[in-house]
Order: sequence, then structure tokens, then C-alpha cells
Amino acid sequence: MSGSVPESSSGPRRLAAYAMAALARHGERPALAVHGTWLSYADVAGRIRAYAKEINDLAMPEHSLVGVNLKTTGDYVIAYYGLLCAGHLPFLIDVNFQRGELDAIHEGCGLSHILIDRGRSETFPLPRRRTVSLTMTPHALLELAVGGNHAAPLPSTGTCRFTTGTTGCPKCIEFASEVVIAAAENWVEGTGLDSDDCILCAAALSNGLAFNTSLLATLISGARLCFASSPPTPSRVAAALAADRITRLVAFPAIYQSLVAATDIDQSGLLELRHAISAGARLPQEIRDRFTARWGVPISDYYGVAETGPITFEPTNEVNSGLGRPLPGCTLRIDAGKDNGIGEVLVHTTSMASRYLNFPGLFEQRLTADGFYRTGDLGLIDDGRLFLNGRIGSGLNLAGRNIDPEEILGVVMRSPGVTDACLMEDVDDLGNPVLHLVVAPPGRVKRSEIVSMLRAELAPYKTPGRITFVDDIPRSGIGKPVLSAVRAAVARQ
Repeated sequence: MSGSVPESSSGPRRLAAYAMAALARHGERPALAVHGTWLSYADVAGRIRAYAKEINDLAMPEHSLVGVNLKTTGDYVIAYYGLLCAGHLPFLIDVNFQRGELDAIHEGCGLSHILIDRGRSETFPLPRRRTVSLTMTPHALLELAVGGNHAAPLPSTGTCRFTTGTTGCPKCIEFASEVVIAAAENWVEGTGLDSDDCILCAAALSNGLAFNTSLLATLISGARLCFASSPPTPSRVAAALAADRITRLVAFPAIYQSLVAATDIDQSGLLELRHAISAGARLPQEIRDRFTARWGVPISDYYGVAETGPITFEPTNEVNSGLGRPLPGCTLRIDAGKDNGIGEVLVHTTSMASRYLNFPGLFEQRLTADGFYRTGDLGLIDDGRLFLNGRIGSGLNLAGRNIDPEEILGVVMRSPGVTDACLMEDVDDLGNPVLHLVVAPPGRVKRSEIVSMLRAELAPYKTPGRITFVDDIPRSGIGKPVLSAVRAAVARQ
């Protein structure tokens, strides 16, 4: 197969028509911040149409498969919907992916083009036939050589996204236009997002946290959307919160950890904030409590899985435990194998993926006979709320001992001198296996202090044999440590 979407496909154009109708409903209301200027819904629609025309004028083959490998800005939104309006299928790729991951995506999915930020055109690692600088956005469109046989996306597919790739080749997840729409509608209904809201998104649009909570949901509700400058330092996030009277902050735990650790942030900038939304990794309870005590805003957990979309959310300020109740369109059950009710979390949503494009049959293997997705997360449901208790087989195995990294990191992150940390398996100078703790930033806490904290609370074998301090922990677009980059940062010390 050629890897192109059949001409009868309703996928991209179906999603484009829905988004443009949403834009038309809100007219002159402010919608999107682009280069520091607020554009109205009508302005955004006009730019999307102009972008689609520019793409069409390039005489690209119909229904091209286009990678979107861009920094998250207002221009990203224009490019995404412009591609859909032009009838092309966008593949949202984490901008942190490196050559090996990009090569695997290109070869495994049959991309014919890829969008990048213009400043990367000289150093971007994939070979191209030509490079076209666009005028509507500060992007470049690369035409790639497509060879070999590739499975064609399903006709209904409106967007493709990827797993993080931290443990192997990124899996390409196909989403039908209808389920992308359902994810956004369920989020709006289940969280009360409305036209009075202003969203500051500090996550990449290539991941589910931002994609499901901000990209289309904003257009449906008539809210405003802006993005944190990269990198999203505490001072930049705080400045954006104050400048645009943000009511919803969408961010990964590392952002909240850095905000709590910062001592020079003006508290008044967060007075409009009603929801601080976190997902992607466990947020230590102490960080949660300190954030709420400082700014009076509980952190609302959002639980979702890349393959299923939004699952649970906790909008109630009075509740500060668990991951909330199922969102509309979601059914949960626990495959409990123990007396305490803990078991694998199984989920069915109206925003479920169709399949993995580049791993045929693998997604289907994760489904139960009645269509529930096996998340790999362990949890229980108490009073209708979901509580997680780790992952199946997620611990590190050190000399026959199973170790939960989150248990160790939970202690380390309580130190006021630590803004971020990760744990990995390594070897010592004699080749013996050890736990290696990587901590950011250097200079605020001593190695001996971390060791003392851990030994006071955990078994001796849970104290890492190596501790390295780095300026920051490289993370993927969904906030998970990129271990290859972490190891490179450690090697430079």
C-alpha cells in the first residue's frame, strides 16, 4: 500500500469542518494568543483558511501524511487545523524525539512531509527532497522520500499521535475524527470548561494532556488559549498567569514542583486561577499540599491514557485524594485479583484509539473480549473515585529485589532543594548493578542530605548507590524522563 489516505476518506475534513463550525460560533471573542497578540475566533478561522490555501498551492498529493514536529505555540494551532482543512492527515510528533525515533516514524508510517520550526531546517536529521519556507507561520515544510510498503491509515482517521518512545520505537496511534471530537466534548462537559475560562497550556500539543484538554475543547467552549514560553520556567509561567488572568493551568508535575520551589514569584498572579490540572506522572502529596497552601488552589488530577483519551478528573476543590470520577463517555472497572480490591484498571471510552498504524495487531491485543483497554495501571475504585497503586511490572529489579521508583522519588522530592529527579538502573565502577538517582539542580542540597532522608524512611537497599546532580532532567512531551538524554547529561558531569 502507498500509505496515503483513500480519496473517500472523511477523516481530516470531518474534523476540520467541526472545528471551523466551532470557530464560527464565537465570532469576535478572543480565542488564541499568537506572538503576544490575542486573535479573535474569526481571525483564527481566517488564518487557518489562508494556511490551507498556502498548503494547497504547493500542489502536494491529496491526503498526504504530514508529520507535525513543532514547538507548542499559537502557530501550531493554525498549522494543525490548516492541514486538516487542506485534507491532509497530521501526525503529531514530540519535538523532543531524536534521529532514531524520527527515522522509525518516517519509515514505519510512510510520512511524505514534515512540518518543523524554520530555524531547524538546516540541522533537522531527516533527508528531504525539498524544503519550503511557509509565510503564514514561521515553519518549514519538508518533502520526504517515501519508500517501501506502509499500511494505509484508516479512512476515518483524523489525527495520529505517538507514544513517548522512551522504551523503544514510538507507536503511532490512530484516532478517528469522531473520537477526537468526543474527547473534547467529554472534557468540556465533565470539567465545566466555558467561555469565561482562559487556559495557559504548559504541555506540548503532541501529548494527550494538552491535546485533549486544550486544542479542540477550547474552540467548543469559546474559551481563550495561550501557551507558556519555552522552556516554561517558574518565572515565565507566573508572568503568563498574571498577564492573561489565567483560570486554568494545564501542566505536568514538574511545573508544579518548580513553582513550589521558586521563592521569587508574586502570589497575586494566581488569584484568577480556578483549576490547576496535572497529569502524566505522580505528583508528590507534599508538592500538592504546598501549592494549595501557597495559592489556595487545589491541583486537579487528570488521568488519561494515550490510547483511550480522558478517563477521570477531580473538579471538586474539597477533595484532594485520588484521581477523580470517570468523565462522560468513560466506563471503568477493576480486574481485581486481590481481597483489597486492587487490580488492573480497565477502561472503555468514546475517545478510544482505532489501532497502532505501525504495529499491526498490538493495540487489539490490549483489549478484553468486550472491548475494554488494559491500561497496565494497578488501582481501585472507592466511592466512585479512582485510586492508582502503581503499574504492572513497572518496578526496577535490582539484584532480585523489586523496587518502586515512585516510592524513592516521593522522599527525594520533599527536599526544598530539589526541583526534579529521576531514578534509573546503572552499574558501579566494578560493573555491579546499582540504583542511580539523578537530581536537579546542583548546589541546593547535598548528596549526604539526600542519603540521610532516604535511610531515615526506607529500607537500606532502596538508597541509590549513585547520585548525580544535573541542571535539569530532560523530559519528553508528556513529562516522562528521556533516559537516553538523562544518561548523556550525566556523562557530561
